[in-house]
Amino acid sequence: MGQTTGEIISAKKQWWLKIRTKAVRFGPCDGAIFPYVVKIKYFAEGKEYLRRKWIKASHRPPQVGDIVAITYQKQNPKKFKLIFNQLMSEM
Repeated sequence: MGQTTGEIISAKKQWWLKIRTKAVRFGPCDGAIFPYVVKIKYFAEGKEYLRRKWIKASHRPPQVGDIVAITYQKQNPKKFKLIFNQLMSEM
């Protein structure tokens, strides 16, 4: 596993996928949370990659321009994971 940093290019809320957090609804978006899709640009093994990643509705999504920590497979750098504990712009 290799490790690098990447930049968030875009973050879009997925309005069509609503997750309810309450058992009883009083309105259409009462207690609803939504997941995000973020687009990330990163360099691995001397090549630039532009990939998308789903962020769970329970996680705080990174903002556009944030630098995030990424681990990737050395054999296939297109496969990566975001490390949520290490948001580089907060350091």
